[in-house]
Amino acid sequence: MASARHASVKKKLRSPFSRPVGATLRGYTVVVPTDASLAATDYEIAIGQFQILNQNSANANNEPLKPRASTLSRSDLITFQ
Repeated sequence: MASARHASVKKKLRSPFSRPVGATLRGYTVVVPTDASLAATDYEIAIGQFQILNQNSANANNEPLKPRASTLSRSDLITFQ
């Protein structure tokens, strides 16, 4: 029984959209590159993007770098300073 539970938890952690949600819940400002998604279908991509923008620290208008929220962008527009 423990191995089935472990597999379920492991599968949940693989979601490409679970990390931005967890980071914003901890107070981080997150930028998610939409062109680097691991989602298998267009449906999963659309649902994931909706969830990212409408979670607890909602950023439904995709305001750039809204504090303590997630922003969708492209990988060629992201730089680290």
